Amino acid sequence: MDDQAKHIRAFPTENLKLVSFACVVEEEGVISGHVERRQEDDIYDEEAYGRFLACGVDTTVCAVCGHSLLYFCIVEHVPTGVFYSVGRDCFANIECLQKYNAKISLAYSNPSKQIAAGKKAAKEKKAGDVREEAFFTLHPEFASAYEWAAGLDLTQFTGSLSHRLAWPVATIKEMRSKVRQYGSLSELQIALAVRVHSESLANIESSLESEANTKAAIASGLRGPEGKQTVSGKVLSTKQVESDFGVSTKVLVELANGTKVYGTLPSAASGNKGIPVRFTATFEVSTKDPLFSFFKRPSQWVESPVGEQLDLVP
Repeated sequence: MDDQAKHIRAFPTENLKLVSFACVVEEEGVISGHVERRQEDDIYDEEAYGRFLACGVDTTVCAVCGHSLLYFCIVEHVPTGVFYSVGRDCFANIECLQKYNAKISLAYSNPSKQIAAGKKAAKEKKAGDVREEAFFTLHPEFASAYEWAAGLDLTQFTGSLSHRLAWPVATIKEMRSKVRQYGSLSELQIALAVRVHSESLANIESSLESEANTKAAIASGLRGPEGKQTVSGKVLSTKQVESDFGVSTKVLVELANGTKVYGTLPSAASGNKGIPVRFTATFEVSTKDPLFSFFKRPSQWVESPVGEQLDLVP
């Protein structure tokens, strides 16, 4: 035993492989009344474990300290194919096996329960796989939506598009978890998944097209208005903003050349969405977007009925 202990401690780390974690469970036989022992294994390497069983290695004592074992690890010396049964405490204290300590935690209070939990999880996963495969076969449109959601990298998108895509992705993934658990979804749930998938694809396409157009516009030298000047366009939206000076109404206007401007809506203006407007103000181009300008001190604000156009002549 001492020779074995020196032997395994001297092995280079890369030559040792964890094969399984095992525990010996003692139960009183229903018929015999005697205490019966059986071994339960949490296997990390199926192929190596098969060779271990064929070797008939003694698992009743630790190869390092010689103590009898109730829970232990099976370790293989890869170059020679020799297997060792090592008690959990000895395993944790052998320097060349430290890389496996995350797998074999001394916090296990009941190895048998841990193994049972692992087997239960594996059984549930297998059952979930069967339910999922059957459901996806019956509903390929949902399978397509889930494949998209599972493979989408949200980090490639920025700004509002990333936020708009986050909910559909999370929703479809949550539905998939229900499929794995119960094997079914309602018709309304399936329809929702298909709809948000289709809308998300359209949003991505629209966003990419808009981004390409923006880059082309910037490359052509287009910029938002700068300095004091008169502009015309249409109102896109308004919103109430609260500051230290009170509540004011801000307006977003799209100009005829496609650039946008943002500033305070004059108190006498309606600011109705879509209405054509013409006004004079002092503009400053955004440092983040050359096609966007902020304006202040608007004057000579003129509104026209929706559908008409206002030229730059006051």
